[in-house]
Amino acid sequence: MKKILTLSALLLASVTLFAAKPLKLSAGSLDVLKENVTATVTIDLSQATFEDKQDFKTWCEDDYDTRVKIINDSFFEYFNKYSKGMKLVKDDAPFQLEFTIKRFERKMGMNFGQFSMKIDGTIKIVDKASGETVCQLDVDGIKGAADFVENDRFPKTMDTLCKEIFKLK
Repeated sequence: MKKILTLSALLLASVTLFAAKPLKLSAGSLDVLKENVTATVTIDLSQATFEDKQDFKTWCEDDYDTRVKIINDSFFEYFNKYSKGMKLVKDDAPFQLEFTIKRFERKMGMNFGQFSMKIDGTIKIVDKASGETVCQLDVDGIKGAADFVENDRFPKTMDTLCKEIFKLK
């Protein structure tokens, strides 16, 4: 029995160690996120798909505009909530944060009917003066908390994403 428990613990540790990180720095530096600067934000959903089966806009049907607003507003709110440096603003700013969402995927939660939303995409922070990308993050499977209400899954995912951005080292 002791051998089985030891083997199970080692297996779990190795899976955890080699699991892909859902958010990672792929270019530049995280330093800009720690600076006392401002950025405007654009969230691009034009190429987003839902579970690789259809484009996001088609999947949303009549709720598309509502969901785009929910995603934009919640990302803006949670980014500013967790950031101790860079803040997102609606006016002109020296940096532009470009968040391109490529894929949404619905995942079953613990309770029947409760799902979470998982997203893939890219976040780039561009210095407007030079046009240089100073930071790029790859989002690969960030998953928010599960909820019974579809529209409540999007803010929960943005909350998780923004928390994870500021946990990166």
